[in-house]
Amino acid sequence: MSGEMHISKRAIVLSAVAVFVVAFLGVMAGTKYIEWRQIKWKEKRLAGLATGQSSKLRAGEKIPEIPLVGLDGTPTSTRTITDQNNSLYLFVSVSCDLCTEVTRSWFGYVDRIPPGVKVYGICQDPLEYARAYAQKTGFPFPLYCDTSDVFGKEYYMDIYPTVIGIMAGGKIAFVQHGIREDFTPLKAVEQLYGKKP
Repeated sequence: MSGEMHISKRAIVLSAVAVFVVAFLGVMAGTKYIEWRQIKWKEKRLAGLATGQSSKLRAGEKIPEIPLVGLDGTPTSTRTITDQNNSLYLFVSVSCDLCTEVTRSWFGYVDRIPPGVKVYGICQDPLEYARAYAQKTGFPFPLYCDTSDVFGKEYYMDIYPTVIGIMAGGKIAFVQHGIREDFTPLKAVEQLYGKKP
């Protein structure tokens, strides 16, 4: 009888160890699968970035009407600020060091941007952060907040800094993700017009 009890305890212990090992292997396989999915997602995003297709905004389409808020709290929209102007939307994030570097590199071109082109900063951070960012950097362009994060949630605009060129009337001329300091406003204007203005 004690031998039978000894065997059943051993069987219980072995069963518990087997369950633990199977559970551990399952967790490891699940973790590796998640890591694999994240790598594949990143590769897809990078491939999209290379072709300018990583957001849902596309050249040739009309910029959607998205509510925006000025730094003074005044509500407006993409349609209001864009319809009458050829525009460059410079998407920045207050926590993005590269955005600050690129933005500062654009400051030296303020007087060289053709009068028919308006530059607008678009920020998806909270309004108070955007105000502090504009003050800290001396942001020379009107800066608007997408406080509802419509650009991010509906159009996957989550790569900073990004520039979107928009013709008067709202047609998107180009989308350029992940710009660097060498992508100047003058290069953006060339892309906007499809040639040197």
